Amino acid sequence: MEKYKVYQKKKEKKKMTILMRKKIRKKKKDKNKMKQNRKFQMMKMQMTLKKKMESSMIKQLPQAYLEDSSQQIGDDDDDDENDNEGEVNQSSSVLQDDEQIEQEEEQENEDILKDGKDEINEQQNDTSLSDSDNPSSQTPHHVNKDQRSQKQKKRQKKDRKKKKKDRKKKKKKRKKKKEKEKEKQKQQKRK
Repeated sequence: MEKYKVYQKKKEKKKMTILMRKKIRKKKKDKNKMKQNRKFQMMKMQMTLKKKMESSMIKQLPQAYLEDSSQQIGDDDDDDENDNEGEVNQSSSVLQDDEQIEQEEEQENEDILKDGKDEINEQQNDTSLSDSDNPSSQTPHHVNKDQRSQKQKKRQKKDRKKKKKDRKKKKKKRKKKKEKEKEKQKQQKRK
């Protein structure tokens, strides 16, 4: 019977580790997809920047020949330069956000692993407590130690959940900020 119980424990542990690995793999895949999308967006932004720069260079050519239209062309160039600066700032902010998101995702993966390990340890503790037929062999000090460690683990779990919630809130705030900035830029371009 004891051998069977040990075998069952090992089986459960294996199952848990496989599940955790699957979760992490899925997260990594999603992360890679997000990265590729961002890269594509960055490439698009760079291409538009290049085109705008080229167009502003072309606009500057007739400035030397046509004195009458010089003021108009100068105004257009200023507008283009302002647009370009805005886009460069936006791209740099996107990069910073990407770095922050990556760090947060890494921390989330670590938290998932820790949660999985804690669950496995809790299951083992529960099974070990139920397996002990004669309570006289276990000292009360040992039991107290187990209880203390379990309380600590629960506290750590709560802290991790709280951190996760905070991270999600920050992500939402950043998204809203980005959307507002995009709307502002669109309005400025229309003007």
